[in-house]
Amino acid sequence: MRRKQGRGVFKQLLIIFGGCCSLNLSAQVITDGSLGSAQSLNGPDFQIDASLGQQRGGNLFHSFQQFDLSSEQSAHFTGPSSVQNIISRITGGAASNLDGTVSVDIANANLYLINPAGFVFGANVQLDVSGDLHVSTASELQLGDGNRFYSDLNQASVLSSAPPSAFGFLQSTTGDVLFDGSQITTETSKSLSVSAGNIQARAAQLTAIAGQINLMAVQQAKSVSYGQTGIALSDGAVTGEVLLHNSTNIDVGKQIAGNIYIRSGRFELDNSEIIANTDGDIDGGIISIEADNLALRNRARIDSRTFGPSQSGHIAIKVTGTASLSISDILTTSRNTAGDIAGNAGDITLIVGELILDNSTISTDTFSSGNGGDIRIIASGDVQLLSQTNNPFFIVSAIQASSRNTADTAGDAGRISLTACNLIMNGENSRIENNTEGTGQGGNITLTLSESLQMRNGASITSESTGTGDAGNITVIAPQLMLQNSVISTETSQADGGNIIINAHAVFDLDSSDITATVNGGQGNGGNLTISNPWQFSATGSKLQANARGGNGGLILLVSGRPVLVADSVVSASSESGIDGEIKIDVPNVNLNALSIAFLDASQLIKQRCEVRTDEQFSSFIVSGQEGLPNAPDDLQSYLPSQQQLERLLGQ
Repeated sequence: MRRKQGRGVFKQLLIIFGGCCSLNLSAQVITDGSLGSAQSLNGPDFQIDASLGQQRGGNLFHSFQQFDLSSEQSAHFTGPSSVQNIISRITGGAASNLDGTVSVDIANANLYLINPAGFVFGANVQLDVSGDLHVSTASELQLGDGNRFYSDLNQASVLSSAPPSAFGFLQSTTGDVLFDGSQITTETSKSLSVSAGNIQARAAQLTAIAGQINLMAVQQAKSVSYGQTGIALSDGAVTGEVLLHNSTNIDVGKQIAGNIYIRSGRFELDNSEIIANTDGDIDGGIISIEADNLALRNRARIDSRTFGPSQSGHIAIKVTGTASLSISDILTTSRNTAGDIAGNAGDITLIVGELILDNSTISTDTFSSGNGGDIRIIASGDVQLLSQTNNPFFIVSAIQASSRNTADTAGDAGRISLTACNLIMNGENSRIENNTEGTGQGGNITLTLSESLQMRNGASITSESTGTGDAGNITVIAPQLMLQNSVISTETSQADGGNIIINAHAVFDLDSSDITATVNGGQGNGGNLTISNPWQFSATGSKLQANARGGNGGLILLVSGRPVLVADSVVSASSESGIDGEIKIDVPNVNLNALSIAFLDASQLIKQRCEVRTDEQFSSFIVSGQEGLPNAPDDLQSYLPSQQQLERLLGQ
């Protein structure tokens, strides 16, 4: 999917229409004569009946030279009840400026508005359509039998009764669509679909209650089609921009949540929201965004919540380039406001090239008996969490999954899974955390990195339980783990501590940092800490702890065939009133037969007595070789204990 730059086209569109408020003062509706006589209709209430077009089966075709409405004007499409689709093209070469009312007086009929030059919808526009609404700047509408209804009068259209199947964007230039302060709402369970070179919304409200909103920014494509599972785009398409700014709201929520599908080259959500909430008994839909690059800014939010027994919708984002969030949020939530039964929070999936969270959050929470959703992030490049230090508004950069219900019916927290090249966390408010506050179980955090985990300046990865539910485990698999003044920890107040498993086979470096699996109260046992086979291990001014208070201490297991450097650091597995835990260092077996049999001759190494150089009466000088040999080339170079091996090492 290729992308063509479209900002210049947007600028031209705004110049033509004189900014945000200037509308066409000569607003009128004129037919072009291709499907009937050419005439200028009488306003301000334009009556557009079937005689002005041509009907084929359930399709009623219209063709206009100009289709503009001022705020005082209205256009009413009428026809026989057999009409299922009203298909209207505008061929005059100028964008349509709609600031009045467009209505379809045929029950359940769909409306297609097609103008390759573009559309501008004003703040006063009202679209009264009981069926689906399609707005497009396509060069052709493809019908189900293979025929085409072209936007260019120089091409021969074939009208048929087959329902519309797809839009074609085959011209060298494609018009844009602008929603400028518009409030457009479909009927319940109906769709609003917009396909154009670029799509922009400023201070607009686009609503499809329990329905579907499709936004497709496409400059060129053989076909664009819609279905209940999303947008289908032909190969080799050139995509444009979807820009949602200035408190724009895209909403498919209320009693039943619908679906939102967005496809573009660049997607930008600035001080705006995309919402799919539900409080009924039918599971929510999906918020799906695919783009080359994605930016959320200035308290932008993508939000899916359930307030009843149904599950909230899932959020799925796929970005081939960079996904950047700045003071913005992506979240799913389960809240129960009506009774004891509550639905689960939806899952969040991000498949990206690179992900940057700048004082922003990706979170899934349950405040009810429903479970939290899972967060799954897959990045082909790096993931960065960046936060300000001592910011006055306590803004964090975080990936969070939590269960915040303190009642006995609390749901479990979701899981966090992240795969990337490097994970870089910088700042005391940069966090990956999984929390439970009641009886709900904590979820696991799993980080799989092809190069490194880098944490600096107070960053933290934590799994915490303040209730009776157990904390989740933390697993880190990365060749290099480097912590500077940062923390990886599991912590509980009443339950058993979570385990921490780290496989860093190249570098394990702690500088004024802590890795702890502790229990601060109750009878819970301390968690276990396993560090597997680092080639270079160093801990300076740091802590490795698996402590408990009333229960037993945990196990600290270091599997390494190399010397370890521990300076000014604490390594402990203790219990205040229970049994202390254990600290084990597991070194691979040494084959003594492989040791050299050529022993050292001390007389050849020491030419004069040590007593000559010291005041001590007796001195000694010892030369010793390695206690073992380096690993053979065919030895296993990294070691992460299996569950059975871990249980054996723990004596279970």
